[in-house]
Amino acid sequence: MFLNTLNLVEDLQISHLHVFPYSAKKGTPAEKMPQIGLDIRRKRSKLLRKVGNSNYKKVLEKQIDKEHDILIESSDGIG
Repeated sequence: MFLNTLNLVEDLQISHLHVFPYSAKKGTPAEKMPQIGLDIRRKRSKLLRKVGNSNYKKVLEKQIDKEHDILIESSDGIG
């Protein structure tokens, strides 16, 4: 399932992820499911963040030398 998620993030070039290691909550059905070690969960989270950040960098790089309309929100010209 993790590899499916990783492949989707790569294939769809998803650039904004909210990733955190899963942890079962007491009293939930998920608590009774087989668990993957915390070290593996952390590695997987780190890898997903890395792919997401790489995707985000690619999105930003595509914007170099392009013009965009912006909304100026302050008197110092920040928009």
